[in-house]
Amino acid sequence: MGELNMKAVLRQTGLSADNLRAWEKRYGAVKPSRSPTGRRVYTDAEVHRLRLLCELVRMGHTIGKIANLSDENLVSRLNQSKSEKNSAQHSRVDEESTANLEALMKSVDQFDLAAVRSSLARLRYLNSPRRFAFELIPQVMFLIGKRIESGKISISQEHALSEIMRGHMNQIYDGLSTEDGTMKPVEALIFCTREGDPHDFGLMMAAIACRYRGYKTQYIGKNLPAESLVEATKKIKPTAIVMGVSALPESEDKIAPMDYVKAIDQKVSPGIEIWAGGSAARQLRKPSDRRDFWIFESIQDLETKLDLLKSKGAKS
Repeated sequence: MGELNMKAVLRQTGLSADNLRAWEKRYGAVKPSRSPTGRRVYTDAEVHRLRLLCELVRMGHTIGKIANLSDENLVSRLNQSKSEKNSAQHSRVDEESTANLEALMKSVDQFDLAAVRSSLARLRYLNSPRRFAFELIPQVMFLIGKRIESGKISISQEHALSEIMRGHMNQIYDGLSTEDGTMKPVEALIFCTREGDPHDFGLMMAAIACRYRGYKTQYIGKNLPAESLVEATKKIKPTAIVMGVSALPESEDKIAPMDYVKAIDQKVSPGIEIWAGGSAARQLRKPSDRRDFWIFESIQDLETKLDLLKSKGAKS
């Protein structure tokens, strides 16, 4: 699990330093730990919780009344608040989504895979592909992570759900068409995680975002040795490599993220950029002066960059 300093948390949540301190000390919204130097550090889960609280406050909720709610209640209340602000039709969709999200969690707890498939299929049917991939799937992953931390479910339950969700994500990705050759200067993007890194949901979201905007994409996949990635670049000749970089336990980490980036940098053409996102991406740095290197902290960051590239390509 990654750790962020206060500056990064303020940037990702939009909170002011005074508000963040008040939410912590006065309301106990989160309880960050301390670094060896005494500075507050926040987990990814705490940042996600702060984002939920921020969105609810923007919708009119009082922080004092929601600061101590459980994460699941915050997600449910957020869905409910969104439904109240939408039209009658959208309200019905959000209410059904909330009900299906709750039913999904219950089915996971009971290890009822048939019911899990049914709830996920309903969620996908009710919502746009973008909302399903970028909003609902992250919510599901967040809630599942909290269940694992508390010991409520096992790793086998999480794996079973992940495989079902991955099938939906693959179908969304495969169903998007590309506009080959129309998005210069980015002509092709390839996607992978480093050798030993099995976590590719965030990477799949990035690939969907790129293909949705018409960029040519090649999803190489997770757990890719550096040598295999180098060979793929020779055949595909991408403009950029998009890497998902997860923080792994030291015992499971076959190669450190920075070592993987350096190995790629040494053997891949200097004209190929490297884009990195994920919980461990912030640990990386530019591997050499000959390489364009960029870190994105969210799908929104990536979408902004893609739109800028698209705009530049249209003018050239």
